Amino acid sequence: METFSIVAAGLFVSGCAYSLLRVYWDDDAVNWLG
Repeated sequence: METFSIVAAGLFVSGCAYSLLRVYWDDDAVNWLG
């Protein structure tokens, strides 16, 4: 059960990080395109 909690937390953090990176990347792309 403890392992499941660690895996769930890892996936949650990874998902949040991926979403934030994608948002920042989109903003940069828009800025580069003018």
